[in-house]
Amino acid sequence: MSGQFDFTVIATHVIWGKTVGERRREISHLANVFRDIQDMDPEENDVILLGDFNRPPDDDLAFGALKAIPKMIFLFAPPDKSMIGDTNLYDNIWFQKNFVQEYMNHKGIYRFDEIDFENDRETASKMISDHRPIWALFDLSGPDDD
Repeated sequence: MSGQFDFTVIATHVIWGKTVGERRREISHLANVFRDIQDMDPEENDVILLGDFNRPPDDDLAFGALKAIPKMIFLFAPPDKSMIGDTNLYDNIWFQKNFVQEYMNHKGIYRFDEIDFENDRETASKMISDHRPIWALFDLSGPDDD
């Protein structure tokens, strides 16, 4: 809980694996995980799924089951890039907009590789990560919406 906004966060790091198929299979199971967590308390539906999915959100073979959940949205879409050097969009935040109304439609990707490391990808990756931090802003001042 933060302010009046109570929520559950599911943080994930999808396997890299040897094939895209392995990643797609793991991602496709996340819809069941999301629903199972949400069903644990029928009065609390504010569930946020976030992390490194190792696939872009426009991969419908991977994300079809998540996208089929009513009112499900993801915050970052191509041409956004969450990997340093603008290589891929693997990191994201997913939730049902009807249950997470606290989202203030303000988000970003911190491009530390460009800002702090002057595009030195090798040093940025060694010192921090090959993933850029993603963030979203939520209003904590109002009443809980579910």
